[in-house]
Amino acid sequence: MPELLESLAEYYSERYQRPLSPDNIMITTGATEAIYLALTAVAAPGRHFIVPDPAFMLYAPLIRMNGGEVTEIPTRAENHHQLDPQEVIDAIEPHTHAIVLNSPSNTNRHALSARNAGGYSGGGGLPRHSCDQR
Repeated sequence: MPELLESLAEYYSERYQRPLSPDNIMITTGATEAIYLALTAVAAPGRHFIVPDPAFMLYAPLIRMNGGEVTEIPTRAENHHQLDPQEVIDAIEPHTHAIVLNSPSNTNRHALSARNAGGYSGGGGLPRHSCDQR
């Protein structure tokens, strides 16, 4: 397993242009387990999360189960189920910890547009985490 973690750290260091070590890598048996571990690790009382609606059914309950607050931002068919960036910006509060994005969304079968996805990454001092299913 150490060799796999080292290889993945090297691959993702190059892919995301940032230094990663095996300590930054977690291997799970599936996406649901990864989502569970990630959200329960960061959700806590006093932390606010922004989640698109519709979204994977576990996001909001896992955050709330761990004491976090959730603001759901609706996506609309007339906008091809894209989040409105201004609605997301307007929902950001001083205690916002993260914006939970998953693309493509299995609930509506739409992917975030490049314009929208790029507009949310790394802004406003929010932490940026990435999961990659291979």
